[in-house]
Amino acid sequence: HAMSMLLERSPSADARVGETLEKALNESRRTGEVIRSLRNLYGSDRPRTSCVDVGQLCTAVAEQLGPVARRQGVVLGLLVTRPAPTVAGDPSQLFIVLRNLVDNAILAAQRGGAARAEVTLSAQPA
Repeated sequence: HAMSMLLERSPSADARVGETLEKALNESRRTGEVIRSLRNLYGSDRPRTSCVDVGQLCTAVAEQLGPVARRQGVVLGLLVTRPAPTVAGDPSQLFIVLRNLVDNAILAAQRGGAARAEVTLSAQPA
């Protein structure tokens, strides 16, 4: 219902609705992965190990925490060199760890009191 009202008010809303729905879908997938990962962590199932693209991981964290950083007055940068490095691990667990690290960095940067606070995610070959 809310989407149809938005579309009626603004013809340019089509693109915004599509973007919003895509972001919501991605967030729901990530949430499902986090829940599955937590079940694996506390249950008897073994974590799912695969080859994880660090650039995609950094991009996903930056997309999720970008709005949080902006609200706190912190610039969240992203630097991904292609081909990005890969690591072996559980994608959901790696996402949770990186998200927590970046979230903590945003809080620390905001509390630092600098005129310009910035946190940069970087995925570059060693």
